[in-house]
Amino acid sequence: MQLLMLGYQHLGEYRSSKKLADVIQPYVGADTIVYGVGIYPQSLPFYLGRTLQLAITQSELKMGIHQEPGKWIPDMQGFRTRWLQEQGQSVALFSPRDYKRLKSDGLPMILIYEDTKKVAVRRR
Repeated sequence: MQLLMLGYQHLGEYRSSKKLADVIQPYVGADTIVYGVGIYPQSLPFYLGRTLQLAITQSELKMGIHQEPGKWIPDMQGFRTRWLQEQGQSVALFSPRDYKRLKSDGLPMILIYEDTKKVAVRRR
């Protein structure tokens, strides 16, 4: 039973966004936009105490996106444009595959977190 509980604890840590939130929190100020580009870590808004600006993915927020379409970026080009126009600090989350593609395309970003499912970068 104890072994089962240890496995459950590990799974909870794996699925939770707490570690990610702890890493990116120092880069998130009151005016910082946090983008979820193609991914939406569901518990991250809870741990950050704020919503994410979604790009590409709609996840379970599809109904809300249809009600407020201006709060959603429908494609990667739209995200790139916004990212390059940002004046302040921004943080973005990607899949490792999207991160590699954007990095090779020369999008300015600084890596702050990486695991097997997601990557976090900051603008400055």
